[in-house]
Amino acid sequence: MFKAMDTDNSGAITFDELKAGLRRYGSTMKDTEIRYLMDADGRIDYGEFVAMMQKGNAGIGRRTMRNSLNMSMRDAPGAQ
Repeated sequence: MFKAMDTDNSGAITFDELKAGLRRYGSTMKDTEIRYLMDADGRIDYGEFVAMMQKGNAGIGRRTMRNSLNMSMRDAPGAQ
């Protein structure tokens, strides 16, 4: 899933890439909710993405992302 969202293959997902990727997977998160997921630098690297997707993560925005996608990483297209 990370590779599918990182469309420029930079190793990090930007706001625009995350927004487009979430929409592609059926998410209806608002821009403000998506921005809440981003680091201060406006990017999410692979390690941060994995942490967000793991169950038990305490971040409310991160739970929202997992719930919004309603799928596990291993079931996602392009996840390997």
